[in-house]
Amino acid sequence: MVFSSCDSSLRYIKIADKYAASANYADAADNYYTAYSLNPRNVKARQGLEKNAQLNLDVKFNMFAKFILEESIEDALRQYNDCNLFFQNVKNTGVEIHWPSVYDKLYETNKDQFVSKQYQAGIDLMRDEKFEKAELSFKKILEFDSSYKNVSALHSQSVVEPIYDKGLKNFEQQNYKLAYNNFLQVSSINASYKNTSELLDESLKKASLPIAIIVTDKNDEKLDLKNCLYFHVLANINKSQNPFIKVIDRNNSEKLLKEQELGMSGMFDHTNAAKAGKMLGVKFFLILNMGNVIAEENAITATNKIAYDSYTQEFTDKNTGQIQSEIRFRSVNFKEYSGYRKLISNIAYQLLSVETGEVVLSDIYNVEKSDYVNYSRYAGNTRNLHPSISSGNESSDVMNKWIKKFTTPERSLQSSTVLLNKTLEETSIKIVDSINSYIAK
Repeated sequence: MVFSSCDSSLRYIKIADKYAASANYADAADNYYTAYSLNPRNVKARQGLEKNAQLNLDVKFNMFAKFILEESIEDALRQYNDCNLFFQNVKNTGVEIHWPSVYDKLYETNKDQFVSKQYQAGIDLMRDEKFEKAELSFKKILEFDSSYKNVSALHSQSVVEPIYDKGLKNFEQQNYKLAYNNFLQVSSINASYKNTSELLDESLKKASLPIAIIVTDKNDEKLDLKNCLYFHVLANINKSQNPFIKVIDRNNSEKLLKEQELGMSGMFDHTNAAKAGKMLGVKFFLILNMGNVIAEENAITATNKIAYDSYTQEFTDKNTGQIQSEIRFRSVNFKEYSGYRKLISNIAYQLLSVETGEVVLSDIYNVEKSDYVNYSRYAGNTRNLHPSISSGNESSDVMNKWIKKFTTPERSLQSSTVLLNKTLEETSIKIVDSINSYIAK
């Protein structure tokens, strides 16, 4: 009795028995299967699975025969495959049921006829350039006979040919970015399809937008800042993985501009953009200007402040003579540490078209980054400490903020370098996002 109460398979047998009584052999078999999985030594579970699995398989094959008579051949083939899957699943449990091989030849004959018709239909549809319908025909063949002739290659062709054709049309119409995306999609399916590889490279070459990044300033006093700005923008261009943006080597571009005296101080001389662009082989100049950087700070200092420590004072009531107690407050000293550092930066950029000399994008970013430190320290018990004389009835919000100042960890202010890097990173992301949006149009 104890063993039976611990056998969880019994519950599923009870459910299976009910399904079997109502001739619901599929659900009966499922529950006998579960019971048998939980306890392979349960004889009733095994016998129930064997009997109802066989009955369920017979029902499934009756449906197969019905589809054949109705000439619903595609449904019949799927039903046969469902029978086979069910049979294999039961067989894997070690329970033996009978497979009615009389249906095998009927299946093979109808499958061969169906696949042959679908193959010819697919070929005809490909010839008429009806690729989507052809894909459906070849997909059906793959479902029932993946090794049939060259169906895998034809299915692949029916999928990629319309995309390849769009790529060719976009390439001919000089829509090179669209063409690149078309050929990239074809390549992801079949990299060796026709001359996709060559067209992909050629589309990218024609769609690429070589950009020279120029960082300008009235003088070289902020050379380190200029370098930081350049590398932040360059890093975010690389992170964006835009295949069409190609940044040319900075050293070569700046050297050539200096040699030709085309202006590297102040804002870039737009009148010389076309000449400089041709020499550098670029289509755009990304002109960055590192403006003023103003730093403000108050070093962390300690200030002596007064708070009120609560304590309980006992006294004798004059009227009753009983000992009473009351909460009293005494002033105590604690230290408050505070300081801040603030960095205000001005960064501007322009995206200049070499072809037209037009500034197609521009913006100015005034960014403020700050760090504040504020914490307090008290040698005594901070739980009894209050910001003012009271009966201890301050609001929980006030007290939480008050106590938090005493539990805040000690730390130093973030350095100007850290704040500046945050500024440059934030600004460079905005600049690169704007350029990507413009190029995507």
